[in-house]
Amino acid sequence: MNQPAVAQPKVSLAQSSPTVGTFRERDGALEWSGRQETVRIEPWGPDAVRVRARLGGPVLEGLPGALLDAPAAQDGTVGISARKARLTVGALTVEVTAEGMIRHGRPPAPRPVLERGLAGADFDEQSGVAIVDRTKTAGDAVAPAHGGTAELVHRFCDFGAGVREVTARVAGEGTVELSLDGGPVLATLTLDTPTDGPYAYTDLTAGLVADGVHDVRLRLRGPLRLAHVGFSG
Repeated sequence: MNQPAVAQPKVSLAQSSPTVGTFRERDGALEWSGRQETVRIEPWGPDAVRVRARLGGPVLEGLPGALLDAPAAQDGTVGISARKARLTVGALTVEVTAEGMIRHGRPPAPRPVLERGLAGADFDEQSGVAIVDRTKTAGDAVAPAHGGTAELVHRFCDFGAGVREVTARVAGEGTVELSLDGGPVLATLTLDTPTDGPYAYTDLTAGLVADGVHDVRLRLRGPLRLAHVGFSG
């Protein structure tokens, strides 16, 4: 898996309840709501956040005398999945689970994907994924559970000065779709003819223009095994 964040203190937003809450982004902030509690985490200056909570309704603005003056505006990045959400402000990342647990620390170092590519099983988030044998003797690959559709997210992928091509090592039959940061599909790699068994891998290649650091999102369709994704300039 990717390098873990530094420092992992945990705070429960709902100590007495195992309620699974929901996330939303509002005006650049991250909100978690569960049972009758709402928690709002927002950028609050360089490498800093403000955390507010309220029972029985939304978090209120403009309470007189309750808050310090707001610092200069600071942009943050919000990412939301089914089981957790993340707010990144400069060097600080705050992660909230669906159960209302907060973890914070510095974001992990970017993945050097030009040098190493991405192992299919080395994801940060997933939906509908089954971990399968890469070979008969060693290694892991990923596949859609029951041959359906699966989604993977590999975060903080560094494409350096730029890439022009993506290669997926796959077996079976199906399609791999690649997008960046939740945007549109940028590359589609399709294996139309089934390979000779689940361990008979082949490489599929497509054009991809990307540079800098992004989250890579992969969608797998069909009875397909994905072992590795590589990138080249």
